[in-house]
Amino acid sequence: ISDLENLQHAIDLQSEIIENRESEIASRADLDRLNTLIELYDREMGASLAEQSRALEQAAKAQFEQNSPNAIDKLSQAIALQEEINRQYARSPERNSYRLQKLKALQLEWTTRPLYEEIEELRKQAARASEKGDFAMTTALIERALLKQRRLNQEYRGSPFA
Repeated sequence: ISDLENLQHAIDLQSEIIENRESEIASRADLDRLNTLIELYDREMGASLAEQSRALEQAAKAQFEQNSPNAIDKLSQAIALQEEINRQYARSPERNSYRLQKLKALQLEWTTRPLYEEIEELRKQAARASEKGDFAMTTALIERALLKQRRLNQEYRGSPFA
């Protein structure tokens, strides 16, 4: 952290040097130095945040396998860090819109899976009721499943379960 703070301080000082030239135009060397400092800062910050994001993603996957309700929160934190990298650190090689979309798709899948499982359970119950000849119950169960499926389709269009 202190190295990044020092780097930010160096960027601020170099910017101040360029701004304080008053009527002079900043030299190419000053601008190149500032550009190099900003690029280094973006790379380092991006790498640091990407490492945290990947760790959160792995923790989220482990928690999801254990049916932990915190898994989606961890994944949301990983998404937020990747969004920050993509938005704020333009020169970082860790900018990755594909990874961001992959994380968001995973979040959507995890969010909609419980609703999908409810729909599947209703479908199975309807099939059992149908086998028993209880068509009133079958109809009621199918209607509940359809309502849930419509909600899933409307609210979560990108879900693999829609």
